[in-house]
Amino acid sequence: MPLMDFVDVNKTLTCGLSRLKHAKISVGAMEKQLETIKNEFHALIESLEDNARLSQVRIELFGKNGIITKATKEFANITKEERPKVGMLINEVKQSLEEALTAKELKIRSQSQQSVIDITTPGIRPKTGHLHPITQAIWDIGNIFSRIGFEVTDTREIETDWYAFGALNFPENHPARDEWETFFLETQKI
Repeated sequence: MPLMDFVDVNKTLTCGLSRLKHAKISVGAMEKQLETIKNEFHALIESLEDNARLSQVRIELFGKNGIITKATKEFANITKEERPKVGMLINEVKQSLEEALTAKELKIRSQSQQSVIDITTPGIRPKTGHLHPITQAIWDIGNIFSRIGFEVTDTREIETDWYAFGALNFPENHPARDEWETFFLETQKI
């Protein structure tokens, strides 16, 4: 229901209550007026989409000059015998509208929270990767050789001339000793 319709409903209901103000009010007229208030505002509350308008409706219903407040003031113009019945009806309408307002407020709040991303929540852990195919092949080959009696050891990445060539009887002019195939370091400390 648009805001203009809301204003028209409010004026109509307020005028209906003020017409009953000066005379002794019959229970039937008060019941009819309260049922109209309840039905019209339930429909209005269901049509609202934001908290600002919901707050306006709450003020129009329960504020200092609100419709329910005026209906409670009209309570004085009812005969003493009929007051318990009308009082229960006013409280029932008031409670029903408060529950509808609270439920709609929670619904609007939950809808707005669903669309917001909370950056403080922990992220989704990425799936763990896998070994590089060459690393996997080296491990597989190492496992095969371990099963047939060999031992796999890690050693230095840089080796001296003696261990790389001399101990293996490579002659001084062997092509593996060329600078294109091998890097030589000036220092003797490795």
